[in-house]
Amino acid sequence: MGEGRKSGNVYFGRGEKILRQRERVKQSTIAQRRLQHRKQAA
Repeated sequence: MGEGRKSGNVYFGRGEKILRQRERVKQSTIAQRRLQHRKQAA
């Protein structure tokens, strides 16, 4: 019983990490797009 709970926490922790990484990539992509847009507008 305790083992199942532990693996669940590990999985959840990994999920959090993946979500944070995805969010970081998304923010980076948005920043790049803004930069490109400014270059074209100038």
